[in-house]
Amino acid sequence: MVRTFTQKAWERHMLNTDGTSALAYAFLYLTVLALWFPSKRRVPFWTFPLIISIILGYAAGRLTSMALGPLVLLYGSARILNRAGRPWLRGLSSGVLLVCGVGLGAHLFPGFHNWKVIDGALVSQDGIPFTLYLNFDKTLVGIVILGELHERIRTRAGWVQMLKSTLSRAPLVIAAVAVLSLMFQFVSFDPKIPEILPLWAWTNLLFVCVAEEGFFRGFLQKYLAELWQDLRYGQVMALLFASLAFGVAHLGGGLPYVVLASVAGLGYGWMYHVTRRIEASIITHFLLNLFHILMLTYPALVPQA
Repeated sequence: MVRTFTQKAWERHMLNTDGTSALAYAFLYLTVLALWFPSKRRVPFWTFPLIISIILGYAAGRLTSMALGPLVLLYGSARILNRAGRPWLRGLSSGVLLVCGVGLGAHLFPGFHNWKVIDGALVSQDGIPFTLYLNFDKTLVGIVILGELHERIRTRAGWVQMLKSTLSRAPLVIAAVAVLSLMFQFVSFDPKIPEILPLWAWTNLLFVCVAEEGFFRGFLQKYLAELWQDLRYGQVMALLFASLAFGVAHLGGGLPYVVLASVAGLGYGWMYHVTRRIEASIITHFLLNLFHILMLTYPALVPQA
């Protein structure tokens, strides 16, 4: 059975905010998209909408002066890591980037007042209420890592090749995680088209998937594989470690969620490993999340007492 929210239900769960906040996040969305804009400028094109977004974020009160420290450290460590040749300097910048990435991704640094746009929406009748934040801090992690440390796809042929490789393998990842989720009784079969889908999809792809894949695959897996390149199973170890770290990052959802997220992380890491394209893991991540919200209980079944 296909269900949707009524318009009144949608309005009830959307929170009011000011236009300056909306503009700040609009430019943040644009910044993520601009990562793939072709540009031969010395200063990357994506930095311009990012600066505007940060200025508007300060004007709207979404950012305060306390946010400046982690922002500077995040960007500076990524710049150094991208250019440093000395092992000690690469190690130091990697450590700073790790701390900043974890801290910003887990919302541990002060100075960020993320916008709650959906509060307690009942996406599935048998599911727990869903709340959606537009996370400035977490999204910045993905932007900086992809902008400074990764070559993105620039050509039509590159996109076609990546999509062929991704779409032929992604169903395996989706099927594995979906079956395990049903076995764990974490979700049930629940086809629907929720009213929140447009906002959810845009935010999940550009904010959630870009940030998480940028950090766990684009930084952690990539640089561990580089560090362990002389070990016999160094690539596999990097994939496993990044996948486990991804699972532990979801500890708030309980142990079953950690297992499911770790398995999903293995799938995303496998996609990144075989294609050497961060876009492949981002798209696979998004397709799994899209399958989840359309076909299964979202975000999860209400725990049984």
